[in-house]
Amino acid sequence: MDIFTILFIVVLGVLYISSRISQLEKKMDLRMKRLEASITKDKHDAFFQYEEEVKDELKQLVKDGENVKAVKKAREHFGFSLLEAKQYVDSLHKKKRA
Repeated sequence: MDIFTILFIVVLGVLYISSRISQLEKKMDLRMKRLEASITKDKHDAFFQYEEEVKDELKQLVKDGENVKAVKKAREHFGFSLLEAKQYVDSLHKKKRA
């Protein structure tokens, strides 16, 4: 093999590993935020305090009757379990009716 081919493969490997590390760091940040929020009395409100834009989008989905999409969005964005996301969407639904 040519030295440039080997160097090219090594560079691609390093770029791939760097990309994966970045993705894992983002997931860990979300999980850390989730863990910190679970320590508070009302974890969902505290967690979403700085995420008003997403919270507003979730409220709009609930208002439009798209609860499944709202649960999916909460899970994707914040890393909630299915149960936690469902409970949060249900709480938005209750607040909407009040």
